[in-house]
Amino acid sequence: MSGCGCGQPVIINGAPAPARVDVETVLLCDVLADGTVAGLALVEPVYDTTSGARVGTRVVDPATGATYTPTGTLGPCAADGCARQVVQSTRCDDADGDGTGEITYVELWAVDPCNGGDPELIGTYRDGDLSQPYTPVTPVDCPPATDCASPTTPVATVGLCLADGTPIAVTVQRDCDGVIISEGWINLTTGTYSAGAPPVGTGACGDSQSVQVSGTFCDVDAAGEVVGLVLVEYSYAADGTIDSVRLVDATTGATYTPTGTVTVCPTGTEQPEQDLVQLCDTAADGTVTAFVRDFRRDETGAIVGHSDYTLAGAAYTVQGTVGVCEPQTCSDCETLVLCDVPNTAPVTITGTAASGTLSNGVSWTSTGASNTAPMAANLSNSDGSWWGLHSFPHSTTAPTRWTFSRPSIVEFSVYVRYYPTNPAISWAQLPAGLEVVDLPDGYSYNASTGVLTRTGDAAPTDPCSYVTDPQTESSARFRTTSAVTSLTTAPAPNSRVAACGVFFSYWAGAVSVVPGGPFLRHICRTCDGTTTVTDTLLDGTTPYTVAGTAGVCNSEPPLPPDCSAAQVCVQATEPQRFEFLSNPNNQTTGTVDGDWTWSPSLAGPWFPTYQVGVFPGWTTTDPGTAEGTAHWVAPHPNSGLFNTGAPGEGPNVPAPGEWYARASFTLPADAEPSTIRISATALNADQNAVEWRLNGGAWQPVNANHAQPAFQLAPTAVPGVQPGTNEIIIHVSETVAGGGASGIILHLIAEYQVPEDGLRSWTRMVCSDGSVYYIDDAGTQQDALPEFWSIVACGGSSPADTCTRQVIERCGCDDTDGDGIGDVTYTELWAVDPCGGAAPELLGTFLDGDLAQPYTPAAPVECTTADVLPGPVMTGVRNVTGVANQQLGDEFPGLQSVTLTVLSGFVAVTMSSGPNVTIPAGVTMTWSVAKEDDTALEHATFVGTTSAANYLLNWTWK
Repeated sequence: MSGCGCGQPVIINGAPAPARVDVETVLLCDVLADGTVAGLALVEPVYDTTSGARVGTRVVDPATGATYTPTGTLGPCAADGCARQVVQSTRCDDADGDGTGEITYVELWAVDPCNGGDPELIGTYRDGDLSQPYTPVTPVDCPPATDCASPTTPVATVGLCLADGTPIAVTVQRDCDGVIISEGWINLTTGTYSAGAPPVGTGACGDSQSVQVSGTFCDVDAAGEVVGLVLVEYSYAADGTIDSVRLVDATTGATYTPTGTVTVCPTGTEQPEQDLVQLCDTAADGTVTAFVRDFRRDETGAIVGHSDYTLAGAAYTVQGTVGVCEPQTCSDCETLVLCDVPNTAPVTITGTAASGTLSNGVSWTSTGASNTAPMAANLSNSDGSWWGLHSFPHSTTAPTRWTFSRPSIVEFSVYVRYYPTNPAISWAQLPAGLEVVDLPDGYSYNASTGVLTRTGDAAPTDPCSYVTDPQTESSARFRTTSAVTSLTTAPAPNSRVAACGVFFSYWAGAVSVVPGGPFLRHICRTCDGTTTVTDTLLDGTTPYTVAGTAGVCNSEPPLPPDCSAAQVCVQATEPQRFEFLSNPNNQTTGTVDGDWTWSPSLAGPWFPTYQVGVFPGWTTTDPGTAEGTAHWVAPHPNSGLFNTGAPGEGPNVPAPGEWYARASFTLPADAEPSTIRISATALNADQNAVEWRLNGGAWQPVNANHAQPAFQLAPTAVPGVQPGTNEIIIHVSETVAGGGASGIILHLIAEYQVPEDGLRSWTRMVCSDGSVYYIDDAGTQQDALPEFWSIVACGGSSPADTCTRQVIERCGCDDTDGDGIGDVTYTELWAVDPCGGAAPELLGTFLDGDLAQPYTPAAPVECTTADVLPGPVMTGVRNVTGVANQQLGDEFPGLQSVTLTVLSGFVAVTMSSGPNVTIPAGVTMTWSVAKEDDTALEHATFVGTTSAANYLLNWTWK
């Protein structure tokens, strides 16, 4: 943001993102002091996703989601085979001190069957009744039993669960006969004791049969396509039988309704993925080890466990504290804008090729700026290569564009011939703002418009020397003020003049190139102090190699001043071609033609035509192309004027009189309408082809007959042409009554541009001096969008909204001391609608234009002249197509600046004085005034020279 007085638009992007948290879940067991599991608890640590800090913990019942309060110690659930077991031992108590135990009681001990831990006394109970705790006085061994030779003690087994997953302990005892009986079972969640055998369906915990889920099946439609992944969920009754079946969506856990047939998945169908996250294990000594934790989920999406692996995929055992990995932050990087200052002499392009590579490593190509076809030099002499006027496939006054493989300083010469009888063609269009190296007498150059004009020319001794041997000393010579990757020059429109046996009005050439220009140098220092240096183009990614000497950009070539950057999406187009021929297979047997019909009237009805051979006297033939050659079709099978009686055949051809031939062809729907050009290698008729048209467009004159050479048409923007279906109608006149023949021949070619798939991200630079340019995705500066390129919305291929609200600054004054005069200046940020006319919206007020310093004015007043504050600047933008006259001065009094960018065609520009000047495609120009009351732009007008012209206008006014 520039603060008061700048007046430049400020684009504000982005908004603060809402805070986010991350929840991880761990399933733990509530283990009592005796080792039994009192219940399950789902522990949910909550982390801040930005800082990684732990901000809370929730402990809930996994079945109900309610808060869970542990009764024991939370810890990992032990595997079933090594669960602690409870055993009991019968003892006697000598309560009366006679040395014989007369009271029997039971001791319960917890033993560890796998890890070898010491047995732990859980409690003592009278007669083995766990509801009667007992404290012995003098424990002694019980006397030998007299009723059984092999007495046993009860055993309580844990690790069992009811069918619904509730953990229980089962007590069993063997009698004197060795028979094992079940005494009862204990609900370890509630502590309730029940006599007798446990309920049907009791099994090992983790193997509960209450609910089971199958593997993954697929929902396959009639076409054999997989339309969903399905799990089959079986619910069991208490007796172990299947109670119900439910289909479950394998990804969401919701009930699934099949649309096809649920069956085994075809080979290659992906299964639901597990959740992977990289964590760090911090040991006691501070060693940090990164590992991968793989969480497993059940069919409802709940986490039921996890496995740990090294980053290489091997099993891993956690040694310390697990947490989020902290990123390394000890590296430091900075990016500098430097300039590649040339230290070698420029190298001149020589020869008559259309491309090549110079000895300094710079590759170059020369093309027609409008259609990008290669354009070789007309000649090469001691001063280098020279380009003049070219013919097909270029227009007669085609601009020439040189493109270079890397940013370079370019110097070149232009010779314009002065024609006293037609001075209006004695000029050329060059880029604006060039540095003049040499401007001989008889030349004038307007740096703001880039127009080079020849005002006089002494007659040479050899009248043809200026045609056959152009020289730099008789030419105007220029140099780019900064590094460029392309350069375009163009002669005046319609300047095709014959001179010394050739078409000639100007030469451009003697192009000398030296690599250089701004680039980015990225310097990074790692944690150990190692420094790496990487050079790129201004896009920050494309590698760049310094050709000269890297230095600060304080001399040539300078960077544009006060430029702001914004990312835009652009889309290019590619040329395509379509040919439409009459009777392409040269059928001569009078068969019905599938493309053409005819009628005596434009109102119809329409009748079939027939493919015929060459009738006597027809001398017109099609020279053809690689696609084929056109031949004749006629209203009647014998090429004559009269009905022959064939089924469906039309009436007699009026003679003398008029008739019309009609056909249609299709262009792609995505063809760019403004780029469609129609040409023809042959268009004739018997008797006479009067005119033709496309769709509802204007009639195009022909006036050629069967005895003349074929009428040909150069590539032309024919009125009425459109993407999709196009109807062509040929108007034919019969001038001879009685005998004779009738027919037509046509070979039509359509050339057009189709947008490429995908978008490219460019950087648009808007500078305080009013200039606008682009840095393309190769890091090359583009002075304007290339022809047939356009800015589009980054989410798709539709053109970008040129009426997007813009943010501008307005300087305000605050009267803080109440004397009526503003003593504090501040900046107001306004959002304006350049097209819709909505009222401006105040976005905020800031001190000195600093967005980090919000400011609330106490008593806003109008700024006085002494405050040196400019009035508010309004901006507008308009996309114009066609020949409608644009008089911005009438619409917006107080016009301060206007920028014109010609996208296609030509635009005639008239300023406050002098005749209009035609500006070609690819040129961007800006006009501005220095004072608010300056009216120099009030008569500025812009008008396209043809309906195909397309250009952008951007202006400011107060």
